Amino acid sequence: MANAPVIGDSAAWQQRAASGMDALYNSALNGKGVMPPKAGNASLSKEQVMAAVDYMLTTAGVTAAQATDAKAAPAAAPTTDEKTAPAATQEAEQEAAPAAQEAAPAAVQAGIDGEKIYRGICFSCHDTGIADAPKLGDKATWEPRIAAGTELLYNNSINGKGVMPARGGNPALSDDEIKAAVDWMVQQSQ
Repeated sequence: MANAPVIGDSAAWQQRAASGMDALYNSALNGKGVMPPKAGNASLSKEQVMAAVDYMLTTAGVTAAQATDAKAAPAAAPTTDEKTAPAATQEAEQEAAPAAQEAAPAAVQAGIDGEKIYRGICFSCHDTGIADAPKLGDKATWEPRIAAGTELLYNNSINGKGVMPARGGNPALSDDEIKAAVDWMVQQSQ
């Protein structure tokens, strides 16, 4: 609609990524053409809008580093890490670390790092609750999902549910990697 790039259309997102992350975030936050600021939802925070941009890029197979590399930055510009840091803050990561070291699920014991997978893609929706995704650590929201059983959580995560795409939008993730991320999220949300 109105020349908006379709989620998952790698070519369209590569073209937009060539302008760099700052330009993408600026367009999403302030509007561009017929797209209103914050997609018409003024209640969204800056972090939520940026997480949505990150999610759309990831779904299209474009990394923030590719978007930043596509635009030559002046020598005095802040580093890529400062400009493209994920929505999760260092403080949140430090708080999550001790909990992740507690009783590890089977997938983690098998050598799959569910937290790493979560921080790679899942965070973009589950840190902010975008699109009604259950926020990591929100016990009240997670309780009925956990009660329904991990097999249902695995199935929904592998195959998608509602607006959540299959495998969180990353088809390269294996079933075991998805299960490890789900296990880690459940552990953080009990």
